[in-house]
Amino acid sequence: MARIGELRHATEGVNQGKGIDRGKAVQYGYRRKEWSRMDEKVGLVIEGGGMRVLYAVGVMEQLLRHELHFPYVVGVSAGASNSATYVSRQKGRGLRVNVDYIRDWRYMSWRSFFLRGSYVGHDFIFGEIPARLDPFDFETFHASPTRYEIGATDCRTGEAVFFGKADATERLEVLRASVSLPLICPVVRFGGRELLDGGVAMPIPLPRSIAAGNTRHVVVLSREPGYRKKPVNHLKPLLKVVYRRYPKLVEAMLTRHERYNRALEQVERMEQEGTVLILRPQEKPRVSRLSHDPAQLTALYEQGLRDAGARIDELKSFLKGKG
Repeated sequence: MARIGELRHATEGVNQGKGIDRGKAVQYGYRRKEWSRMDEKVGLVIEGGGMRVLYAVGVMEQLLRHELHFPYVVGVSAGASNSATYVSRQKGRGLRVNVDYIRDWRYMSWRSFFLRGSYVGHDFIFGEIPARLDPFDFETFHASPTRYEIGATDCRTGEAVFFGKADATERLEVLRASVSLPLICPVVRFGGRELLDGGVAMPIPLPRSIAAGNTRHVVVLSREPGYRKKPVNHLKPLLKVVYRRYPKLVEAMLTRHERYNRALEQVERMEQEGTVLILRPQEKPRVSRLSHDPAQLTALYEQGLRDAGARIDELKSFLKGKG
């Protein structure tokens, strides 16, 4: 496994705060020519999973290296926040922003929870990092022809709601909402709604990609084959107290395992039918949802990078509507 410093050095200066060149009319015209060789009704679907999303980050890095830009991308939770860097076409940034600051208490920690009311450091992750430490290319992101959707959970209805690129303003409030984990992060108010982690209502947003009109889907999962989620009934008393104003949210949390497992069955069935291509770790990831271990995170990223690289010809064929 390459050392973290070596990986960072390999991507230094490549699209840091920069995406594609500024001649956008010409440049994006060229990108659309690329799409003429790609089925335009194809979607990239990214599951969350906390820090296990590093597998998907590795997959998306490989897609960028091969200039495979999907016409449609949808993600929930950490899958939404990390796919934004894929849409802005910033090679190497996905690894840097997840690993370089992981041991900074402002990124994710109990200190952040007790001092600022959120285990996930929203102001640091969606403020300090994209604005100053590792700039996010808003210009390329918004100009990209890729349709990008971010899923969150409406606390009042317990249902999934989706937002587009136009909602990803400078403070990235909608991304804060999508990664706001229940119990350890605050409810985020945005667009007249009260929102939490998008993975609660729709853990794997394949239905959204289907609703968008896509007929083929590349789905990136965070867990190994055979994994099924278990109920969290032991949390019921706590959830009812903390979210007493949101009974529909409590219901959604207590039934999340059912939706997740049904979604996995749908993904696997559609894979057999040839309309879904799945990328996922083949063994149980050593990375926990809230991991702070840079070496383990980098190893999972490298696994995603390798897996996507090994299947790149299959991916290209699938994206052209073949296979």
